[in-house]
Amino acid sequence: MGNAQDRLAEPITEKDTERGQCLHVSRKYDTAADGTESTSVPYAASGMQGWRTSMEDQHIMLPSIKLTTTGQDGKSKITFLEDHAFFAVFDGHGGGFTSKYSEENMVRHLTNQELWGKYLDLLPSSLDAQGGGRDDVPGIQLLKEILIGAFLDLDEELESMHLKKVEEANRLQEEALAKREKAAQESSTASLNSFARTTIMQKTQDMLPRIRLDRSGSTCVCVLLTPTHIICANAGDSRGVLCRNDIALPLSFDHKPQNPLELSRIQAAGGFVRMKRVDGDLAVSRGLGDFTFKNRRDLPSDQQKVIAKPDILTYPRRVEEDEFVVLACDGVWDVLDNQDVVNHVQTILDEGETDIGLVCEEMLDTCIRLDSRDNMTFAIVGLPAIRIRESSNGGKAVGVKARRADRGSKPSYLTSSAVTKRAVAQCAIDGGVSMTGKPIRVVKKKGLHPSSSPTKARASLSPSRRVTSPSRRKKELGIRTVRSGHESPKKSRNLSRAYNQSAQFVTELTTEVEVTHKEFERSMSVQASYNEKFFEKRSEEAIEQARQ
Repeated sequence: MGNAQDRLAEPITEKDTERGQCLHVSRKYDTAADGTESTSVPYAASGMQGWRTSMEDQHIMLPSIKLTTTGQDGKSKITFLEDHAFFAVFDGHGGGFTSKYSEENMVRHLTNQELWGKYLDLLPSSLDAQGGGRDDVPGIQLLKEILIGAFLDLDEELESMHLKKVEEANRLQEEALAKREKAAQESSTASLNSFARTTIMQKTQDMLPRIRLDRSGSTCVCVLLTPTHIICANAGDSRGVLCRNDIALPLSFDHKPQNPLELSRIQAAGGFVRMKRVDGDLAVSRGLGDFTFKNRRDLPSDQQKVIAKPDILTYPRRVEEDEFVVLACDGVWDVLDNQDVVNHVQTILDEGETDIGLVCEEMLDTCIRLDSRDNMTFAIVGLPAIRIRESSNGGKAVGVKARRADRGSKPSYLTSSAVTKRAVAQCAIDGGVSMTGKPIRVVKKKGLHPSSSPTKARASLSPSRRVTSPSRRKKELGIRTVRSGHESPKKSRNLSRAYNQSAQFVTELTTEVEVTHKEFERSMSVQASYNEKFFEKRSEEAIEQARQ
């Protein structure tokens, strides 16, 4: 997540991959036989900077949970929940401070929740045969509250740091004014003006940490695995998916400003949504940090324009059907949907790949080949039903290694020229581009030509990852091919009209972006001028007081 202008000339494709094994204790609730089964399955996460100038993604892989609780006798007690696991992905924006701080402190806030004591007391009864398949039993409800509490406490801690920076900046400003007044009594006008300019520069530098914290934010999607349930908490547009019998089940839903519930809260807090962004700026309506959008002191934290409270989805586990969980940031979901991801992962596993870490890396390579332009983090948490097939293949490479050998030295990403050529060709065929600059694939209905009115044709906003050969695209769009090899005049006119329309749209969009950028620069210039005049006025007042 970030600004479109924040790009490198070539992507950084080196990956940071973490691997491990997680113990799954599956509790069976059957009238014939009750009991537990323990299975050790792999998990992995991989991150890649991609086209961004910095890496702002973070992740947590916690295969067991260590709790420190206080008993009735006042003594501390350490409990290891080896059959509980916690995994999370953070997608930062406006700098990497919030995502990094969240990665370092989320587990502390999670394990410090007081409700863990009640959960441990309820643990045997909450996992009995009557509650094994339900998500409304007391123990599961407590875990939901624990996750929500961890999000809110972490965000509150970030806000206290933010307020501390503001107070520090105010203190520095007061000290600077006091020094100027003192200098006014001892110095000439020229030296005082010089001192004032120096103080302005110092104050600006002191304000930078506050600005970085003020603008920094992060999404968070996490899953808490118990022997009976999969609990997912999400704030933002990172996403979790459960693969059950080859079907992708959503563990979370994106928090976008244009969603009706989010939009109503934003407007009630005095905000607006423009170009699918909060106040025309932020692309998500929930997340950690982003205190620019949480500054209404007359409103509670859950009624601000942007809130940290997560939505929670719970699935009772099906031991023989649940295969794996995927957590990933929006750099992945920009180019692949839920079922695409599940299909790609299972295809790689079917090819004989046994290293889940390499599967994560291959998914990142797949996304960057599909022209994802964001940081990317991809995590897989294996479940007991995961299908990993070992294949010797006569000593030859299999799975990801075989794929890399086939690609050879070719770049795993689209070069700038390739992106441009593909976009132009797709626009000529499809007749338009999406608001993100990616081609719109127009699906032809019976009796309609692709260049017909948008109200008569369905536009698929899928990215151009599904680009196929021109002949196949023509067949999909119902364009008749002339055997002589020459295009019909009608077809040429339609393609020319579509290309002109797309070119006009791109020009209008570019103009709008340039105007917005100029408005931003002008507002910053006005603010800087105001600050300078403010300090000059204060200096003049101090000089006048000194003369009197």
